[in-house]
Amino acid sequence: MVIGSERHESRRIDNQLRGRGGRQGDPGETQFYVSTEDDLMRIFQGERIASLMDRLGVDDDTPIRTRAVSKTLEAAQKRVEGYNFDTRKNVVQYDNVINRHRRVVYVMRRRILEGDNIKPEIERLLRAKVHELTTLPSKNNPKFVEDFPVIFPVDK
Repeated sequence: MVIGSERHESRRIDNQLRGRGGRQGDPGETQFYVSTEDDLMRIFQGERIASLMDRLGVDDDTPIRTRAVSKTLEAAQKRVEGYNFDTRKNVVQYDNVINRHRRVVYVMRRRILEGDNIKPEIERLLRAKVHELTTLPSKNNPKFVEDFPVIFPVDK
């Protein structure tokens, strides 16, 4: 018998607990107890369910065993899982960008340590950046194109 004191944000965790209720064909049972004040319920429609229970005059100790509440909890879990997935996806994308930058820096560092002359590479990067900045001037400074060469005197 597994007794859950709340539903987890992830359905996978709940299903793992259900699996522990009975293993290898053994009989077992799982029971979850959820309060309208639990995080998952509080964030997703817990107040609505609590006010409905108040209007119906249901006692706080009376268990609610309706499919609608279970569906609401499952929908909330799906939304949280989707949000967490998107967050992890963004972190991976940012990590990929950082890794590409790290590789460029370490290649340049290795060349410097080996005594290579990287001045032409630095000048090429500066020229490319200057061209990029002067092609698309800042919207906040209408005199950006005129001001930039004064601040950063670079040969054409």
